[in-house]
Amino acid sequence: MLWQLIRFYMHLFNQYLLAEHFHEELVIDEKHPHYRRFSKRYQKKRDMVKNCWIGAGLIALVFPLLHVAFTLTLLTTFVSFSILDETE
Repeated sequence: MLWQLIRFYMHLFNQYLLAEHFHEELVIDEKHPHYRRFSKRYQKKRDMVKNCWIGAGLIALVFPLLHVAFTLTLLTTFVSFSILDETE
């Protein structure tokens, strides 16, 4: 059990090191699968989605009813996917 725990955390540590190396690159290849995530347009969309979720969370706190929270979650999920959609 202890060996598996150590192995798990070593795996997480290695992923963290590799992820840091990926984000340090200054030149981003246009063929990279996550290239769109680095554009200013996508970051603005992501900020808009974040603000939608914060607003939905505040509304859910004001009206702590299950049906309001459930409906609000479904609506916010739909709006988030609609905003982040890349199709023209």
